[in-house]
Amino acid sequence: MDAAFSPGADLWVLPDIEGSPWRWSLEWSVNFQISKILGHPSPKISAPGLEQIKHFEAAEFIDKEAVPSSPWTLIAAEGLLPAKWLVFCGPVEKALLEKEVDLLWEGLGRPSVRFFPSKTWTTASLKSLKSKCSHASTTEILHES
Repeated sequence: MDAAFSPGADLWVLPDIEGSPWRWSLEWSVNFQISKILGHPSPKISAPGLEQIKHFEAAEFIDKEAVPSSPWTLIAAEGLLPAKWLVFCGPVEKALLEKEVDLLWEGLGRPSVRFFPSKTWTTASLKSLKSKCSHASTTEILHES
């Protein structure tokens, strides 16, 4: 377990964070952030609100962040963990995970990655992903704790 939390990867990926035994071993302030994020759902624009925006032709004022398109939540972890970033998501289908993990990885400049398995995403299922990120030479997939 100590090797899992040692330096060596810039990006730590925890798919299905709520089913991950690794979550409870993270530094307490990072886990506090995760708990706060999980307890507050992302804001959604109501249907009447969207109609008003269309009516007044004010689409350029829509906060794109209020309409999340990615399942990931990214936390800057430098100084708290031996990684630059920690990213997590809730339950997600395999095809979406494959697509989104590559988008995230490429968007961050293809950093070294460490995947932390969960009850849903076992070591074997993570290794079976058809994504560039999961098969990169700088990617490590841990074994279940």
